[in-house]
Amino acid sequence: MDNITQADTSIVKVYDHHYASNSSVEKEWTELGSYSRLYNTLKVIKDHKFDSTIDVGAGDGMVLQRLSQSEKFGNLNAVEISEAAGETIKSLPIPQLKEVKTFDGYNIPFQSNAFDLATCYHVIEHVEHPRLLLREIARISRYQVFEIPLDYRPNIDLNIDRLMDYGHISVYTPSLFRFLLKSEGFSIISEHLSNTSWQAQKFMITHSQKSINKELRLFKAQLSNLKRTLVRLFASKQYNQEFSYNSYTCFCEFNAKPEIGYDQRNLW
Repeated sequence: MDNITQADTSIVKVYDHHYASNSSVEKEWTELGSYSRLYNTLKVIKDHKFDSTIDVGAGDGMVLQRLSQSEKFGNLNAVEISEAAGETIKSLPIPQLKEVKTFDGYNIPFQSNAFDLATCYHVIEHVEHPRLLLREIARISRYQVFEIPLDYRPNIDLNIDRLMDYGHISVYTPSLFRFLLKSEGFSIISEHLSNTSWQAQKFMITHSQKSINKELRLFKAQLSNLKRTLVRLFASKQYNQEFSYNSYTCFCEFNAKPEIGYDQRNLW
């Protein structure tokens, strides 16, 4: 198989090691995040219900477990590049869980149109070739829910070490991500912008292993939240949508990939 159509083996090893040695703190963190994933998903799908759902890049399965608490998602399935994560998912009390499979990061081992809904939470920013994965997600599902972190800031390249430590190799704004989706043939039905909850911010700071003054960092986080609130009062709607939130969630349907042209003179 061509290397471009499978995840780098070194990356797979990183995730396998992470999930095999998943600490109680990291489990608490993903559980905390699963509540916002469910809330944001319900926010964008509105009254839609699905007979079958697959979570692409399901991690330790905490989001799937949270989705199982709603009747909207039917039978639940997962694909993961990490075998350790797959075994963790299988051990969770998820009555609706049907299948859990590992994959190479791009080629999803299910038939075309196998699922009503595919969810993909905080995965695309980790992927070396996001368009390849998006095409596979479109192939196997009628509807899709995507959620990404909004990492972009001016001079983001100066912060590359921190982002790489998170495994974030691509950064997006809402409009950049919408462009990516639309250029691959997805239509966006609804969308939602959200911020990291104060509960989650406190968890990160209090459990940080950095040698820092945690009380000072908590205070700075509160000031940052206040600044964001004030900016929203005075900045334009467009600025706020692009730069004032931490996460972007959208509900999509795949139609057909638009044709790519190259007729410059007719565009001049």
